Amino acid sequence: MIEPVTNKRPLTRVRPDEPPAAYVHPDVYDELKYNGRWRSDQVAGGVLIGRHFRCEETQSDFVEIEGYVAGTHAVDVADVRRHFTSHWKAAVAAQRNNLPEGEIVGWYLATGLDELDLDEQTLLLHHTFFSHPWQVCILAQGERLYSLQADGEGLLRRDAAIIRD
Repeated sequence: MIEPVTNKRPLTRVRPDEPPAAYVHPDVYDELKYNGRWRSDQVAGGVLIGRHFRCEETQSDFVEIEGYVAGTHAVDVADVRRHFTSHWKAAVAAQRNNLPEGEIVGWYLATGLDELDLDEQTLLLHHTFFSHPWQVCILAQGERLYSLQADGEGLLRRDAAIIRD
């Protein structure tokens, strides 16, 4: 694991009430939305690439998401987990080739569906592949953008993710 560098939080157009755990570059957000809408009856899932920082002011960790490795379109989160299980080495190799100075900061789910069942399969996927407490799941659901992060009690906490300038 790469130790976090202490850094200021990035500039954003919107000032959140609480400092978010994830800042998404605008072009990545656009691609995730497109990916989620491409197969409207399925969910897209993949690996997020970026950097992990520690905030100068709050001493809390956050990630900047600079890219992603497309994974799969699947009928549910369990299918995404099965894909990660069989294609993990390819995702890591793609990260090393496309953003070698970055690291895997989490994963994403993108969908055009109004409802998405985030159940025990979501927890299992997150805890299996993304065990660092600062790693996030970005949920791009229509125009909404959320960050899911382990809460220390084995559950995922849903917060707003924010698009950086």
